[in-house]
Amino acid sequence: MLLKLLKILKKETGIMEKQIKYSISNLQLRILSTLFLILPLIFITWYNYIGSIIILFFVSYLSTRELVDKKLTITNVINCLISGFITISPFIIYEIFNTNIYMKNFIFYLISLIIILNLFLPIIFNKQNIISNKFYKLIFPILLPSILMIYGSIILIENKHVFLLLIIISTLNDSSAYATGKVFGKHSLSKNISPGKTVEGSIGGIIVTTVLSLAIIKWNMSPFYLVDANIFYIIFSIILLSIFGQIGDLFFSKIKRINKIKDFGNIFPGHGGVLDRIDSSLFIFMLGYFVLLKWINL
Repeated sequence: MLLKLLKILKKETGIMEKQIKYSISNLQLRILSTLFLILPLIFITWYNYIGSIIILFFVSYLSTRELVDKKLTITNVINCLISGFITISPFIIYEIFNTNIYMKNFIFYLISLIIILNLFLPIIFNKQNIISNKFYKLIFPILLPSILMIYGSIILIENKHVFLLLIIISTLNDSSAYATGKVFGKHSLSKNISPGKTVEGSIGGIIVTTVLSLAIIKWNMSPFYLVDANIFYIIFSIILLSIFGQIGDLFFSKIKRINKIKDFGNIFPGHGGVLDRIDSSLFIFMLGYFVLLKWINL
């Protein structure tokens, strides 16, 4: 009897070791694929203004490409180009008129809010009659990435440090939520949308992101050092951004569920496409604009 129990225990231990090794390997690949996308953007943003515009354009282009019909047609290429130009429109207007007309513009906020609600609500409530509508299917791939990324462009014009800080927060949030979820996860966060995500992973991601982001912001050697910022406002903002980023992750997972696909693309073998890596960043850009630039006024 004892020998049998020992064999069962050994077998279970072996399975757990394999799962842990797989999780670590998967996490490493996940981080590497994210760094492959994020590090060039950070480097170029820091040193080259034009380069960052080009990257944002192509990220938006590729994001739309992953949402449209996979056939390479003239219509699809045009839709992708439109998405890219919408994303970088703040730069174009800024260079021509030397003003960021999107900043502090109530009309822009109202229009973007209306667009976002009309894009998001059918997905959230799975309204198939709207989702299958030809007009919705046309505008959805164009506007979904661009209307969110346009906030990233506005932030980049106003304060590149805030832009880069939001990318760091998004990366920390995504990686730490995944890691803590694999180690401690027991309770599913949203079984129907994304079974792999756990409550423990979500909470762990928020805690790790808040602690590390705060350390970056308050370390006086850091390029993101904020000497005068209210620490309570900063903590609250990071927590809010982390939660919003995870909501963004779930939203894009819902899109994949509706379309019955595992990943949006395969540019990162085994780890999906561009949208799979930036889904939370898109939501964080939008909230980050209002929280960090408008509320805390960084």
